[in-house]
Amino acid sequence: MPISIPSASARGLWTWWPSMGKLLEYPVAPELRDFQAEVRAFIGEHLDEATRKERTSGEVGTGLGPLGRRFLKKMGDKGWMGLTWPKEYGGLGKSFMHRFILSEEMDYADAPSPGFGASVVGPCIMLFGTEWQKKEFLPKIAKGEIFFGLGYTEPEAGSDLASLKLAAKEDGDDYVLNGQKIFNSETHVVDYVWLAARTDFQAPKHKGVSLFMVDAKSPGITAQGIYTLSGERTNIVFYDNVRVSKRHLLGEPNKGWYYLAAAIDLERFFPISKTLHRLEKMIALAHQPGPSGRRPADDPLLLHRLATLVIEAQAVRGLSFRTAWMQGKGVVPNIEASILKLFLREYNQRVARLGVQMFGLYGQLRKESDLAPLDGELEKAYRGNPVGTITGGTSEIQRNVIATRGLGLPR
Repeated sequence: MPISIPSASARGLWTWWPSMGKLLEYPVAPELRDFQAEVRAFIGEHLDEATRKERTSGEVGTGLGPLGRRFLKKMGDKGWMGLTWPKEYGGLGKSFMHRFILSEEMDYADAPSPGFGASVVGPCIMLFGTEWQKKEFLPKIAKGEIFFGLGYTEPEAGSDLASLKLAAKEDGDDYVLNGQKIFNSETHVVDYVWLAARTDFQAPKHKGVSLFMVDAKSPGITAQGIYTLSGERTNIVFYDNVRVSKRHLLGEPNKGWYYLAAAIDLERFFPISKTLHRLEKMIALAHQPGPSGRRPADDPLLLHRLATLVIEAQAVRGLSFRTAWMQGKGVVPNIEASILKLFLREYNQRVARLGVQMFGLYGQLRKESDLAPLDGELEKAYRGNPVGTITGGTSEIQRNVIATRGLGLPR
């Protein structure tokens, strides 16, 4: 869809014109167009600027502040939290492509995200949970009443997650948790933590892990905020004699690594619309004069670099569609997801890097400055995107997966 560039006087300096169309509109099958239109109408009606600002503040994870929870509760009322879940668990039984459209549209609009409860925890409970767990947690997740955060990473267990040391020891009808986690970004705002803990220190490291659903407000849990390079809060979390009922143990003890592998397969989904939206805004902004009177788009080298990013955007869109289509067919896209994550996370960095460079020194200004392009979005993305090639599996790990599993190369 073409974009219209109004005069600079109509918009002011370094502001994005919000009526421009989607430069990188994606094709939608005819049977899904009504749903896409419904999602866009919902966003237009319920996502106000205050909720969007709370979502992007860096203080509430994926958007689990008071305003974000209110928005997500409305999503739950429509059945969208468990969009692809079976109806007996409170879902709508829709296809994975419905979820793809919902995620892309919400990501494009900077809407709050339901996080891991709907995408990871719920499906794992369906597969491995007890009947009590299914009745206790699934309806509440589907209605947008409770939210989960991940409790995986530890100071000495990141990429090698099986090295985790947080201890869970049996004590009557409970387990007692002691240890610490780090980079748990939402522990301070969620209701439950999806926690990986070691229940057998004598077993090989992959065979002594268990998964728990831990009330985030339990006595003994202390979440201390630490801030990333982009200014977003994450946490170091201490567990000091925290008691969790055995009813909150997923499946069998010491089988957690198997369940974790299933959970990781469920996480192979990476919305890309936010970065494409940023690129659209960069292109529009490049056509208006900045404070110096110069239009970035007058530089042919810059136009060439923008064109390269647009071409790469089509590639990343195709990779995203392929991964979503495979999951919709019930195929776990191990290799394809690694290709997508590797390309997308590095592509995000290239977009942010050019966004900062194209506006010269103004590109380094933060949102507090009236002269900051896009209210400081570009420099924040420049600071924040490097972590994308680390979290969820480093780029080096993705390359190893592609080489060994995808191409059959030796280690």
